[in-house]
Amino acid sequence: TAAEAAKKAFITTRIGDVRLLIGIILQWRGAGSFDIQEIIHFAEGGGYGETYLTVTMLMLFAGAAGKSAQFPFHVWLPDAMEGPTPVSALIHAATMVVAGVYLVARMMPVFDVALVARDVVLYIGLTTAALGATLGLVTSDIKRVLAYSTVSQLGFMFVALGVGSVTAAMFHLFTHAFFKSLLFLGSGSVIHATEEQVVETLGGLRRKMPATTTLFVIGSLALAGIVPLAGFWSKDEILLVLQDGAGFGPFVILAATAALTAIYTTRLVLLTFFGEPKDQAAYDHAHESPAVMILPMALLALLAVIAGFVALDPVGRALGFTGGIGEVVFTQGHEGHAFKLDATIAIGATVSALAGIVLGFIYWSGTAERAVRARQWSPEFHDLLVNRYYIDHLYQFTIDRVVLGLATVVAYFDRWVVNETGVDGSAQGISFAGYRLKFFQTGRIPNYALAMAIGVIVLALVAVGRT
Repeated sequence: TAAEAAKKAFITTRIGDVRLLIGIILQWRGAGSFDIQEIIHFAEGGGYGETYLTVTMLMLFAGAAGKSAQFPFHVWLPDAMEGPTPVSALIHAATMVVAGVYLVARMMPVFDVALVARDVVLYIGLTTAALGATLGLVTSDIKRVLAYSTVSQLGFMFVALGVGSVTAAMFHLFTHAFFKSLLFLGSGSVIHATEEQVVETLGGLRRKMPATTTLFVIGSLALAGIVPLAGFWSKDEILLVLQDGAGFGPFVILAATAALTAIYTTRLVLLTFFGEPKDQAAYDHAHESPAVMILPMALLALLAVIAGFVALDPVGRALGFTGGIGEVVFTQGHEGHAFKLDATIAIGATVSALAGIVLGFIYWSGTAERAVRARQWSPEFHDLLVNRYYIDHLYQFTIDRVVLGLATVVAYFDRWVVNETGVDGSAQGISFAGYRLKFFQTGRIPNYALAMAIGVIVLALVAVGRT
């Protein structure tokens, strides 16, 4: 439900926020300032100890990972798809989920000093990119597929930051905003038209929604990294800097992840817009969205086509900057680099994306039996993906057995020790003492006289004993 998704997002991001706060305090304790430039100068001057700085930047990155849904904090973002689709388009493109990327980019000069922490950024980004792409292969909800896509693409950005390339990361953030917003608005158009968002129950919508289909396909091709759309240029730049900065292994993993991106994107398009309708009622209800919904998608589609060209020197010079995309995509204290295009990587990335599209067509076009065979190819692995690597189950088990168990013990202690014994026991003890002492207050003069006489005798005996 929406309420459960909100609680999950709140709690998950708060875990990262606590670590972010710790990182901020540690930075201030070392540099004596919250000013980013002063912190950068202090770190570059060797003011922080190596271990101290590493811990500080890991805490800072944990906060960024929480905001940007990186492993192991990625679980909140797909569930957040319970919210309205236009809001999803906005937060995935320009607000909260990219805030973590910007934070790490802004602090990149400090990460360049804390190389261990920067390596953690690289491998967490690599893990998240692959994890999100594989989960997108089996997800049924159209918005959740796009959510896992966002998780994966944010991983691409962190990979670029993990090898110190602010330009590649921020350039991909820039291009990703256009085609991901387009895809979310396209999914909203589908949901509006069919009142259905499970892709296995859709199909054949290209005949009822030609404009939405065309625009959604453009966004999907940009996400897959097909030349010359925006996603090609920025994703190619990330692969290039990764090859130069991290070597062959991480490069192969990310290149394979890029191919998986093309596969799950093709699956999404085919199951939604092509083939035959699976739910006749939803198909009969379908209709093209009004112009007020199509126009924003058309503008975003245009940007998804042309945004990548700003990386090219002739276009950049025409726009007024001479140093390529690196002149405008950088952070203060960490200059950007000019865009580089490696023909081998560009061709390889394109072939990989096209191969992914072809593989997607093989498995998900035509009859539904092919999709069934895809599940039967490795049922154990399919179940692993459907259950999201059991990470959510692990978290739920931890909450049920550890957190709730500890809460039960604390609640028992609070009730029976603090309240019953401490608070209520003290009150009852005083009440009991008052009840007993009231018998000494009889209100009769002979009793008081007797008590006074006894007191005088006791005092006299004490005095005699001392003498």
